[in-house]
Amino acid sequence: MKKLLHLIFFALLVSSCISTSTQVSNQNEAMSKDLLCENEKTQSPSSSEKNCLSQEELKELEEKKRRDLLSEQRRRARMGS
Repeated sequence: MKKLLHLIFFALLVSSCISTSTQVSNQNEAMSKDLLCENEKTQSPSSSEKNCLSQEELKELEEKKRRDLLSEQRRRARMGS
C-alpha cells in the first residue's frame, strides 16, 4: 500500500512537470511568432546584433517615424517660406 502511494505521488509529480514544460514551450512558440526580428550590423564587421520587436511595438515605431517626418517637413516648409 505504501509503495502504491509513492508510485502515485511520483507519477503525479512527473506528469505535472511534463505539462508545465509543454506549456512553457507553447508560450515560447507563441511569443516567437509575434516577434519580428531583423539583423543589425554593429560597428565591427564580423558581428551582427538581432533586434526583435513585437508587431505592436513595430507599428508604434513606424507611427513615430511618420510623425517625426511630417514634423520635419512642416518645419522646413515654414523656414523656406
